[in-house]
Amino acid sequence: SGLAKRVGANLTSQTRLNYHKGEVVFEEEHRVNAAAVPIDVNETTIIRLHFERPLTPSKTLQQKRWYAGKTAVSGKEEPLSFDISVERPQQVRQARLVVGVYRRGGVTEPVRASLNGQDVQIDQGDAGEFTEFFAPLEIGVPAGLLKQVNRVELVPQAGATITSVQLVTLSSVE
Repeated sequence: SGLAKRVGANLTSQTRLNYHKGEVVFEEEHRVNAAAVPIDVNETTIIRLHFERPLTPSKTLQQKRWYAGKTAVSGKEEPLSFDISVERPQQVRQARLVVGVYRRGGVTEPVRASLNGQDVQIDQGDAGEFTEFFAPLEIGVPAGLLKQVNRVELVPQAGATITSVQLVTLSSVE
């Protein structure tokens, strides 16, 4: 709710599509109060912030995905190791570790993980609620942990397959 004020938006509007009392309801774009935007449970909504003048970014932010060379690796008792090369790690401002996981019966135990020897806690969310889980799990990691070659070690739940491992980086481009 504080975003519109923080970025200097002078108007907020919303377009809504939701399912209400057995009916699909579409609402054309209309003004809303940025501090209390209505959003229903079964809804797709688009919120637009309007400004007096066009935004002029001061820098460019570049997103890159860096992949480990191994894919579809079956989980074992010992840690699985993946190496991921990142160009110019000192320029990275933000990073996320993304681990693709497949497991019949869902992921009901945490995937233990470390990046360059530092333990990281991957939130498994509702991954245990699926009879067939096949999706990425991700966690923000400190950009300062990154090196040119990064070692990711994972200990997945028995029966899991690690489908891919990647680092997603955001770097400032002058």
